[in-house]
Amino acid sequence: MTFTRPINQSLVLELDLLNLSARSAADLERLYLLCREGIVRALLPEYHLHRQATNRFFLGAILLSDPVIEVVRRELRRLSPGMKVQADEIKGLLIQDVIKREVVEGDEAEDARRKVHRALVRALRTRQTKPEGEDNDAAAALIAEVESELVGE
Repeated sequence: MTFTRPINQSLVLELDLLNLSARSAADLERLYLLCREGIVRALLPEYHLHRQATNRFFLGAILLSDPVIEVVRRELRRLSPGMKVQADEIKGLLIQDVIKREVVEGDEAEDARRKVHRALVRALRTRQTKPEGEDNDAAAALIAEVESELVGE
């Protein structure tokens, strides 16, 4: 349960006790989360964080982030020298043809995109605190750009 306004809940773990297999490693791992040792070690919240970080909305937001699109752009230029592809074109193709629509639209997708932006800003700020001169100016400009995108939404 999430104690926000309004109170919300999300499914963390689902088990079908009638169809569990003692030979299945995945079933045993999920059962371990609910046994005494798993509860004492607080594994369920850790499992929940892992599930949130690897859900389709979060991964879709990461794929559409500026650093990943720049890597894709760089790889396309490396594979096809002389080809000029804009970042907006790559992002549009990913949204229209590669990623399912439900992954990039909706409340969960928006929440995941905000989390990715915040993580990017945090990483850039950490990198900016290193005394490297010109890189700090570039990082500061990138932080300002990402923050303006966040505020503009």
